Amino acid sequence: MGSPRARSLLCWRDVSALARIAFVLLLTSPAAAQPRLDAHRVPAGTTLETRLRTVVGSAFSQVDDQVDATLLSAIATDGIELIPAGSVLHGRVVEVRRASATELRGRVTVAFFVVQHRQTNSRATIATEPVVFDAPAADPGEKADRKARKAAKRPIDVETPAALPLSVVLASPLTVFVPK
Repeated sequence: MGSPRARSLLCWRDVSALARIAFVLLLTSPAAAQPRLDAHRVPAGTTLETRLRTVVGSAFSQVDDQVDATLLSAIATDGIELIPAGSVLHGRVVEVRRASATELRGRVTVAFFVVQHRQTNSRATIATEPVVFDAPAADPGEKADRKARKAAKRPIDVETPAALPLSVVLASPLTVFVPK
């Protein structure tokens, strides 16, 4: 078996050889040949046309519930498509106000924080302006009878329909990296 010192040197040589092999593999691996990337910026204030995939409502939604929307048209700058139509925006409910005797109109507010590329499934962090859904105000009109005026004082919750078209505005710039 040899002396402890000889075994120690043998182990050290083995570790050193393995380290050299790992370094050579790292240099020659496909990951080492990363593609060069161009940065493209989508400015704050850009409107994203989407279709809501999640139904939200003031009677049943809760803060932090997930909300998803599908991008209806591609995001492009300088003729380069950065994010294709069909990509998904992920967000959450940020405020819920249920209709009540003191607040007659329900409200739900959502915002989006991630966009997921349709083809690559890569994700980018985004920040959008909050999107507010308010229940319609009941307006009995001037000539309404007593029953209509009383109905106008009932609480009304809001609920979005399925597949609601939705314009979402970027609150901060989005930088997208595209291979050259």
